[in-house]
Amino acid sequence: MFATMKIQPQVADTDLFGAVDYIAATRWFDRARTPIYNELFPGFHLKPHGLVVVNVAVEYYSEALVDDLLETRTWVSRIGNRSFDITQELWKTRENGDKILCATSVCIFSTINFTNHKSEPLSGRFLEILNKYSWSPAEENKGAQ
Repeated sequence: MFATMKIQPQVADTDLFGAVDYIAATRWFDRARTPIYNELFPGFHLKPHGLVVVNVAVEYYSEALVDDLLETRTWVSRIGNRSFDITQELWKTRENGDKILCATSVCIFSTINFTNHKSEPLSGRFLEILNKYSWSPAEENKGAQ
C-alpha cells in the first residue's frame, strides 16, 4: 500500500513568483515518511539500533504553485537484508480533477547499530512493518487492465 498526505503550500514554501521552491518538496517528503518512522521506532528511540540515510534523489517534473492542492504518495519500494528504499511522489490536482506528477524521490536507508557503528540485518519486526508499506505502481496498473 502507499500512504498519502495532503499538503497546502504556504507562502514561505514559494519563491518570489509564487512557485513552490524545490526544497519544500524535500521537507514534505520527510514529513510524509514520519508514520513509517513512528512504527519502526515507537517513541523515537533510535539507540542502539537505528537507521541512517545513505542517499536521497529527487527529480522534478512540473511546477507547483502556492494555491495548488498537493498530495504525497509514500511507499517502501525495496527491502534488502540491511537496507530499504522509500519512494515518494508529489502530485497536484487541477481544477478539472486531472492529476499532475510534480516530483519523485527515492530515499535509501541502512540499518546502523550506534554502539559499534556497523550495519546489521533488518529485524523481523522491521520487516513486518516495511512489508506493510511495500507497494509498486505496477500493482495499481494491474487493476486498470
